Amino acid sequence: MRPFVHLLTITTCCFVTVAAQEGPTLFPALVPTSVPISSTTSNPTLAPTPKPTSCPTAVPTPEPTNIPTPEPTPVPTPEPTPVPTPEPTPEPTPVPTPEPTPVPTPEPTPVPTPVPTPEPTNIPTPEPTP
Repeated sequence: MRPFVHLLTITTCCFVTVAAQEGPTLFPALVPTSVPISSTTSNPTLAPTPKPTSCPTAVPTPEPTNIPTPEPTPVPTPEPTPVPTPEPTPEPTPVPTPEPTPVPTPEPTPVPTPVPTPEPTNIPTPEPTP
């Protein structure tokens, strides 16, 4: 595997970022430190540098470009469909209830008492005389 040859060096008053084979790693530093750029060795060593008397001038970081957020398209709210109100139903006219016609109760017809018919009596007829 070819060694990672491009080493990135950023010198600030507070942090040093070193790009190693695994990737960039952030190391906090209390004093300014400088890392040399090396394109020949795969394992560079830090070279001591003289301490500056003041912090180097920071490179101004460009302001992030504000991408305008598109205004949300308003969703038109549909007009509410008017619900037709039903016509009020008129109060029903009361129908007069007719007075009940009295039904005449028939007079009971007397049941005729049966008259006993007399039993016919057998009257003997006289014998003719000779």
